[in-house]
Amino acid sequence: MPEYGVTHAPAGSRSRRRHDDRQAEARPRGRREADDRTGVRRRYDVPTTLHQIARLESDMRRTLRTMSHATSEPAREAAAESVRNLQDRIDERRGAVATAKRDGAKLWGPDDLAPGWSVVAAGGEVLPVLRVNAKSVTVPGPRAGTTRTIAYPKITDRYAPVATVAGSTEGTH
Repeated sequence: MPEYGVTHAPAGSRSRRRHDDRQAEARPRGRREADDRTGVRRRYDVPTTLHQIARLESDMRRTLRTMSHATSEPAREAAAESVRNLQDRIDERRGAVATAKRDGAKLWGPDDLAPGWSVVAAGGEVLPVLRVNAKSVTVPGPRAGTTRTIAYPKITDRYAPVATVAGSTEGTH
């Protein structure tokens, strides 16, 4: 039984959307702009964008399989429209990655690393590379004798193997 004087609108209802819109408009202008900037920054964050591209490409392959097995013309047309939509979204995100690269973002890959190098993971943890894979590197795990992988988009920096020259140790980028 609902409490008197308290209205509970279902999450997808029209009144709930109106309420959310009014709440957004009631926020101070600077806060709205900051929220907008944060949302855009997160949306086009390179690791996030690369993950979105991989997911959209997977959706594209599934839609193409569906289209090849469609028996009716309306189903084929709907699948073709979905393919065009997915391709547009993939192109948009690839453009965002290209812009980030042009602006100086470094995207690490298998050609940039080798066993013995050290990588800096997204949380700032420096780990030695044990193996270089197609989509990730293998590093020591949290327990002795275990390993884990770090995807290339999660790598923020790298260091060459430590060289000892007359007692000094230095890592190079």
